[in-house]
Amino acid sequence: MLLRRPSLKTLVFFAIGFGIAIPVDTVMAQDIDVRLVSDRGSLPGVFQRILRGGGGNERRVIRRAPQRRVIRRAPVQKRRVIRRSTQQSQQRAVAPIKKVAPPTFKAFTAPSMTSVDFASLRALRPERSNLVGSGLFLSLLPRLDSYDLKAEPEIAKALTQFYARHAEPLWLDGLKPNQNARAALALLSAAEDDGLRVADYALGTPVPQEEPVVARSLAIPVTASSERKTQSPNLAPSAETTGAIDPKQSMESVRDLAIRFEMALSARLMRYGRDLAIGRLDANALSGFHDLPRQSFDGVALLNAIAGGKTPAAATRDLAPKDPSYARLLSELADLRGKSSKLPQIKGRVLWKAGANDPRFADFLTIVEATAPSSVLAEHRSALVAHRGETYAAELVPLVKALQENAGLKADGVIGPRTISGLVPVSPAEKIEKVELALERLRWLPRELGPRRVFINQPEYVARYYENGIEDTQMAVVVGTKTNQTSFFYDEIETVVFRPYWGLPRSIIVNEYLGKLRSDPSYFDRNGYEVVKGGRQVSSSAVNWWTSPSSLNVGVRQKPGPRNALGELKILFPNRHNIYMHDTPTKHLFSRSKRAYSHGCVRLSDPRLMAAKVLGTDTSTIASRLGSATNGERQPVDVKLPVYLGYFTAWPDKDGRVNVFEDVYGRDAHLLESLDKVSGSRAI
Repeated sequence: MLLRRPSLKTLVFFAIGFGIAIPVDTVMAQDIDVRLVSDRGSLPGVFQRILRGGGGNERRVIRRAPQRRVIRRAPVQKRRVIRRSTQQSQQRAVAPIKKVAPPTFKAFTAPSMTSVDFASLRALRPERSNLVGSGLFLSLLPRLDSYDLKAEPEIAKALTQFYARHAEPLWLDGLKPNQNARAALALLSAAEDDGLRVADYALGTPVPQEEPVVARSLAIPVTASSERKTQSPNLAPSAETTGAIDPKQSMESVRDLAIRFEMALSARLMRYGRDLAIGRLDANALSGFHDLPRQSFDGVALLNAIAGGKTPAAATRDLAPKDPSYARLLSELADLRGKSSKLPQIKGRVLWKAGANDPRFADFLTIVEATAPSSVLAEHRSALVAHRGETYAAELVPLVKALQENAGLKADGVIGPRTISGLVPVSPAEKIEKVELALERLRWLPRELGPRRVFINQPEYVARYYENGIEDTQMAVVVGTKTNQTSFFYDEIETVVFRPYWGLPRSIIVNEYLGKLRSDPSYFDRNGYEVVKGGRQVSSSAVNWWTSPSSLNVGVRQKPGPRNALGELKILFPNRHNIYMHDTPTKHLFSRSKRAYSHGCVRLSDPRLMAAKVLGTDTSTIASRLGSATNGERQPVDVKLPVYLGYFTAWPDKDGRVNVFEDVYGRDAHLLESLDKVSGSRAI
């Protein structure tokens, strides 16, 4: 008969009954639900009765079984922990934190010049009834075949468009330059009065050396000069240079030169007008920190205005910025060019407190008296007069504090390196450079800035509110660090948000928080932040922070409250840089002279006052709203209110004094280098 194979359970009971020790696998024991040892370490029930009669050896073997079982479970748990750790290590290896890079300066390339295509002008014929009176001018047009005039593409196009519709010269009376030409040449030779470079507007109507003297004398290049030209250029040949010249040969040269002169002067005057209207270069080609739409320029309209009777100066001046700050900068530039540095220089390091005695202190007071704002001098004039000398009298401390406060410095009355650099003007040459760059940057903005506006000057760390074109309010601001620079752009203010949430930009999540979250996934939960994924709020610890940053599709915001980075309100002008004005809990930074500490947004020293101004109300109303507002409550700004986030290292204050500021982002040098490239591309 067939014997049935005993079950595992039977074997186990058999072994126990006869005191036989067999190894029992842990999983096997769990499968058959056999418990060898009770919670108290002894064998339960029937096993105890069996073993009482079996002697000591059986008891010893039985007691080893639970020991072996416990030992065999440990490696299983250990293997499970090791696998989890390895998985996390692999995740970290395949998903490194690649930080979000900020914008950078660009390698600027000057726009290329193009040759003017005169083919459309050569097709004009004097037989056309409306052009009969322009026969001489039209007869000169075929002579442009051999003329290679270089110009910006849009100016080259405007030049041929104008003369195709207006077949008469602007600058010639027969074959001689007319009065308009003399006025235009004088204007171009004085281009530095506008902070421009005279060489950029040279006519470049070259005549070969072998040509007659009379022809060469009509070539009128406008060249750069460090001295101001006070007289109009000599446009006519002198009598003594024409006697030995073949009249026929001379006339041919003069005809060639006359039509070249006409075209070159029109092209250069349009370049000059274009530079006044929109600047010499496209700011967006400088860096990713510039976001400024290129303003428009109509060269044909400029030439039409002159043809219609406007003088070249009046026609071009209409194109320049209209804001009073532009006129004030021009006036400052003229003053600087007309003066040498007559003020003493403070050489060496200083640290003066009340009571200090130093011969250089007398020089400091001389500088203060010559350069300080008139309002400050008027208030402290008596103390200044009474205590001139080498000793820093205690009576002068209020004057120094007022000057420090006016310059955005810490008003502590101590005169150290920062006070000297903030109050003692730079050399005229350095200031001229900064004023010229300020004029260039103003041309990037709209011609009319608006009577009611907010204007933020980043190097000055100041925000101004204007009402009816007049500065109404000024306050200190904090702007972006050199790594997280505040962009140069303009927009329109739309909304004030009370008790705001702070939505963390992706760059901040990745660059500043992702490392913390990988070691502490619950960081956001514990610190008052809300995490949203897939349209619903989730726990911070539920997010896989080890994934690639590019696929980390989560939103994070900080709840309103005393620790919120935006404080009690923010002022929005939606833009692609995610920049806005807001309050801040870190008020102590406003007492510092250098205030570049933010991630790019503009922190306001008096946010309630700015909110009141943009909403057309008062601070008590704003305080009331803050007391009753729900989290994230919004109030729209119901009027058009532009905001400009500018970068000007020279700028006039309310009293008209032009102050200069540190180039905190290093943009001045890059702009100067780029303008050199523009001038180089224009060289003939």
